[in-house]
Amino acid sequence: SQETYLFHATIAENLRIVRPAATDEQLRAAARTAGIDQEISAFPQGYDTLVGERGATLSGGQRQRLAL
Repeated sequence: SQETYLFHATIAENLRIVRPAATDEQLRAAARTAGIDQEISAFPQGYDTLVGERGATLSGGQRQRLAL
């Protein structure tokens, strides 16, 4: 299974699970590397967007890239 695990939290909070002290710029750099920064930036709340339980508000591809 290629299921990804995201928490009911914002995109930024999910990214900080592995590196709690990451700066906003480090989060953006990681998202650029994963090829999802532009999509995140297009959300009305950007990195503060709540992804919902298990990332329900994101597409499967977005969840996978965010989990990278």
